[in-house]
Amino acid sequence: MNVDVPAPSSWESFSASSSFEKLDLEDLDLDVLGTRMAEFSVDQMWVLRLARLGAEATPSQWLPLISTILMHLTKELSQTDVKDSIISTPTLLGAEILVNSFKHHELEHWKAGVKSGLKSNDWHDLITRCMYISEYGSLDLL
Repeated sequence: MNVDVPAPSSWESFSASSSFEKLDLEDLDLDVLGTRMAEFSVDQMWVLRLARLGAEATPSQWLPLISTILMHLTKELSQTDVKDSIISTPTLLGAEILVNSFKHHELEHWKAGVKSGLKSNDWHDLITRCMYISEYGSLDLL
């Protein structure tokens, strides 16, 4: 099935702060990560779910998709050398609690990152802009 993914309209406008620039993904195999995320995307119909959200979707409508992607992305990253720099792998409930606590700008970053990740299967920007422990503090989301 061929479904158009909405363009990540505002992702390019977000600039990485100095704390975001500290994470070095040079040793992270983004191709392997992309393959795993693509498998999850197909299994869980992320592109279709994104297309159904539409431009006027509320934060509560975004919650299930972002929470699921957060859970899978952190699970994959927890098996790499960046595991100590990113938020811990949450359960689905933990991911929902975290996403529900997002401020407006955090939710906008995640929405743009999800759109970009699903469109290009490149999760680099979402990882470097949105997944720092320092950004969310010490969270017990397991």
